[in-house]
Amino acid sequence: QDGRFAKTVALLIHSNLWTAIFVSTVVAFLMSALTRMKLLPAVRPEPEANPHFPWALCIGMLTFFLVLSTWHQPRALLCKLMRRSHAETYTYFLDKFCVHQGDLTLKQQGVRSFAAFVAASNNLLLLWSPQYFTRLWCTLELAALVKSKSHLGTLPLRIMPLQLAKVSLVSWLCAFLIFTVYQFNKVVGKPLPEMAILAASLLVGGYCWSAALRQYARDRKAMHQQIGSFSVQSAKCSDPRDRTWVERTMLRWFADLESCNQHIRRGLEEQISDALGPETHFPTSLAMPIFLVNVFSEADYVAAGYYDIHTFRRIMGAIGQASGALALLPASYRLSLRFATRRSWPLEVLINCLLSLALTAMAFIM
Repeated sequence: QDGRFAKTVALLIHSNLWTAIFVSTVVAFLMSALTRMKLLPAVRPEPEANPHFPWALCIGMLTFFLVLSTWHQPRALLCKLMRRSHAETYTYFLDKFCVHQGDLTLKQQGVRSFAAFVAASNNLLLLWSPQYFTRLWCTLELAALVKSKSHLGTLPLRIMPLQLAKVSLVSWLCAFLIFTVYQFNKVVGKPLPEMAILAASLLVGGYCWSAALRQYARDRKAMHQQIGSFSVQSAKCSDPRDRTWVERTMLRWFADLESCNQHIRRGLEEQISDALGPETHFPTSLAMPIFLVNVFSEADYVAAGYYDIHTFRRIMGAIGQASGALALLPASYRLSLRFATRRSWPLEVLINCLLSLALTAMAFIM
């Protein structure tokens, strides 16, 4: 029932994020070095200004999004060429395709074999949405994980809320676009006042950011509530025969369905705390690309010679600004958490506008 786009983004973040961060950083610093050596063109927007062009920012972040969306393919090819095992790359097993949807006999066999499928996997990646725990087939995945991996002590469960994936992507795109608009306004001679274009960009981006963060805050609250009341018996399915097969399979693994519920609740509570932190926490790794945007922008100033004078003071200022950029997304999330309750649409618009103003003020302060 959840859209493919959010699931695709979640999978790309899970498998490619750190590679995208590393490669884009190397490329951005290379662009900065080439600009410094005057091997790339730069523009002198004012007679007294140093030649400047946002090569590191633009090429670095475009590389980030390119690697984020494609790295799994060259990685698989490299492993194949180097004759390495699949253990050195990510191979995703999609549960929907292991259970036949047309032949009833094969469908029953697939259901009975679910624990074997999960046991053969290193980890279970749970792409969570508020509908996840309400689906009978999803409860079967969790029951199979508990049955096949409980001997490990800690369940090999990775959790990526779909809204978290979406809000991260929105935040990265907003940060990149805001910095790009600001820098190109400088390059073309500041036809628009700097503060005005920065404020306008932050307000527009902040509105999208606030709406996405508030939805994620609502989802996190729902997640904890659903885990506390998790019940296989309450899960829904479209075909009554599926319920019979699924529950019969679970009763082969556990003494009764309530025992199954308790095992799953206990395992999920521990794993969510480890994977996502408390409800007020926003994963630092997902704020890193915003930090990169700031660092890449400063790399362009280094290439332009901005740091050649008052070097120490400007480096300290850049470190403070980058640290503020890294803290902006978690701080914004905590603020959105306080206004997470859904209201009527006029109030929703008003709250998002007010939060956008608050985020803009925080950005200027940081």
